[in-house]
Amino acid sequence: MSERYDIAIIGSGAAGLSASLIAKIRNKSFIIFGDKDLTGHLNKAPRIENYLGFVPGSGKDLLGHFREHKINIRK
Repeated sequence: MSERYDIAIIGSGAAGLSASLIAKIRNKSFIIFGDKDLTGHLNKAPRIENYLGFVPGSGKDLLGHFREHKINIRK
């Protein structure tokens, strides 16, 4: 691996994706070490009612929002 990064982000859950968003906004190069499917815990959650900025829904719904935002981060 010869490429160098400004930031290494450990974890691909909510905090890791948030960190990658901030890195992108600040024009930093970064790499994320985590599950390619993001976080498996959300996929199993039947209902999430306390996530700021989102109406109550399933973990799969929230994970879908994360994936959508992740795609926009890469652009």
